Order: sequence, then C-alpha cells, then structure tokens
Amino acid sequence: MSNNFYAYRYFIVPTEQQMTMNQLFISDKRELLVNFFELLKTQKKAEGSYWSKNYILYLTKELANGLFLCKFAKQKNITIYEPGSSDIEDTPENTYPFIYIVVDLNSQILFFQEKQSIFPNRATSKNSFCQLINSFIEDYDYLVTIDEITYEQNFWKELDSHESIYELELTMKSPNLFGSLVEAEELLKEINKTYNNTETTLKVKNDKGKLRVVRDKIQSFIKYISAGGGKWVLGVTGKGSKRVVKIKSTHSVRTVQLHVIDDNLDLQLVINEITVIDEIIKNVNDGTTRGKNHDENQN
Repeated sequence: MSNNFYAYRYFIVPTEQQMTMNQLFISDKRELLVNFFELLKTQKKAEGSYWSKNYILYLTKELANGLFLCKFAKQKNITIYEPGSSDIEDTPENTYPFIYIVVDLNSQILFFQEKQSIFPNRATSKNSFCQLINSFIEDYDYLVTIDEITYEQNFWKELDSHESIYELELTMKSPNLFGSLVEAEELLKEINKTYNNTETTLKVKNDKGKLRVVRDKIQSFIKYISAGGGKWVLGVTGKGSKRVVKIKSTHSVRTVQLHVIDDNLDLQLVINEITVIDEIIKNVNDGTTRGKNHDENQN
C-alpha cells in the first residue's frame, strides 16, 4: 500500500458576488465543513457522483479534534467470469476500491493517498471529493475549492533554468484562513474589499521571451501560492528550443509520507506534517498550540 500522500488546502468561497439570504444563516462559513463532518459521524458515509461515476466517503476515524481519517471509494465496473452449465458465464458487478484522505478542519489542509490504480490522474480524486462535499453545502451558497500545496523552491528552480521567459501567470485565492502574514495577502485583501472577488489573476507576457521577473517583487505571491493559496504558470523555452512550454505549479505537489496500517496511522506524524506546511507562510502553531487545537480523541 502506498504511503505517499499529496497535500492540498481547501477554501470555502461564496457562489454569489452579493450576500444572499442563505448566507445570512451562516455566522462562520468554516462551520459548513464542521457540520458536514458532524453529520458524517452519525451517518458514517456520504455519497456523490462525478462524471457518471459514483463515489463514497466514509469517516474511518476521528484522530483528534477536527482531524479525520477517511476512506474515499470510487465505483469501478468489473465483470466476473464463472463456470456455467455449458459455458463460462459473465456477470457485471460494481466494486469500490478506495484511497485514504486525511482532513484537518483547523488548518484546512488535506492529504490524499496516491494510488494510481484507482486514480491515474490525481486531479480526479481532488475534483470528485470536492464535488461530493459541495453537493452537501451548495444550498448555503458556498462552495469548497481545493488547490495543491507545492514546493516554493521549484518555481525559482524553473525560473533560473530556462533561457527565455515569455509568460508568468499567478492565480490567487482571496484571503480565507491564513491569518496574519505575507505581503501578498495585504494586497489581496484590498482587491477583495473593492471587488468582492474569490480569485485574483495577475498575468504578464513578453512575446520575445525577455520577461523580467524580479524575485523581491513576487516572492510573497509565490509563498502564498505554495501554501495552497493558488497556482502559477510559467511560459518558457529551453536551451536551443523555440517551442514555448508551460510549466505549472500543479506539477510539483508537495508530498508527505504517512503509514496507514489497518485504518491506523501515527497522529503525531500527521500533526508534524501539517505544522511543517503551516510554516511555509509563517502562520505556524507551535507544538503547544497545535496540541491544544488537536485534543486527542480518547474515545
């Protein structure tokens, strides 16, 4: 079984530009996910569909306060071949192979198990999970969006290793749960106050490949994005090549190693990995605070 997990951060965003009646009943939009998992504790599973496939989310275990281990199963159509009285008989059946997902409601961080036999394209696991959650909260005029947590240094490595830069595109979620922080957030807050937008995209191009990217000017944006706050795209050419290729932050998703055995995993290891990711944007809970947020479930 794979111990490799991809790291994501989710955001809860309004579906309408103006406040709706449904939203007036929600004092804190973060409670939408809290309520969903409270319901999941009782009902044990939630079902949904995505691109004509059925998916089931099972609450396997509450590891700590607001921290859950889940199974996420995908419908798979198979054919069973069995000996009949005069020939082999085929019987269609459904099976539900699954991956593990760790959900932390405190930091809005998600860990998705890598299992290519079930999800050859990891975006499918993210999108189908997102669709399932949204089917339960969309009546309140909010939606969950999920972005990859990436390696900040990969952006600078790509920037330094290519001869010509044609395009830089930064897409950032409006501030949500990051707290006090990097310079990028202050600008995004000002834009959000003016436009009530849920995303901001900055795009610059130079048709001759001479785009000048100054590290000091965009470093806070890259930090923000790498923590799950959006995406970046670089349009570049390599040495001796004239073809422009686009390198994306989604190609370098941060991974963590978690060992799940018989539905059990090391709680402290999970908390450590979450804390490491929180440090990316200097919004870190120290060991004492993290322990307070995640009171271990004694049941």
